[in-house]
Amino acid sequence: MENKLKTNATAIAAVTLLGLSAQAHAEDDLSVRISPLPLIIGGIYLEAPYKLNDQIAAGPFAAYINSNILGNKTKMFQGGVRADYYAEGTFKEGWMASVAAGYASGDMTIVDQNDKSFSGSGSGASFLLAGGYNWRWDKVTLNLEMGYSVSTQGSLTLKSSDGEKKSQPLSGPAFDLSVGWLF
Repeated sequence: MENKLKTNATAIAAVTLLGLSAQAHAEDDLSVRISPLPLIIGGIYLEAPYKLNDQIAAGPFAAYINSNILGNKTKMFQGGVRADYYAEGTFKEGWMASVAAGYASGDMTIVDQNDKSFSGSGSGASFLLAGGYNWRWDKVTLNLEMGYSVSTQGSLTLKSSDGEKKSQPLSGPAFDLSVGWLF
């Protein structure tokens, strides 16, 4: 199941990026970005905003995480649409603001200080509002953003084998660092 989900997520991201690349007709109309942060814990985050006008770009994003750190396991897939506003012009260096809406589904297992395991799964819509700065060097971009993410599920209830419950919040501060290439 895990490999199938990973393969499907990769295929969806690849087809989306290729489709948008084929539509890009003018220089610097498409930015393909990846966040290095999920790579550290065994995941990937891709986005492909397409220039809509002189200050706005929008496009799909997809994330897949499969991590196991100190017995704490997370498997999650998220996909959706994001829109970016650039104060100095689309994909130009300067301040930016972003909104995103998507759907996430995943499983989580945590181990508490007494080595007791708690597990749960959930899914729901997610929303993001963020602001930050976009640096640009020729075709390479670097985005650094901070904001707040909200999930319609609110929190994930995790249960132990003996029925004890813990709540894991799914909404809160969000941080994004992404590196991109302009086409």
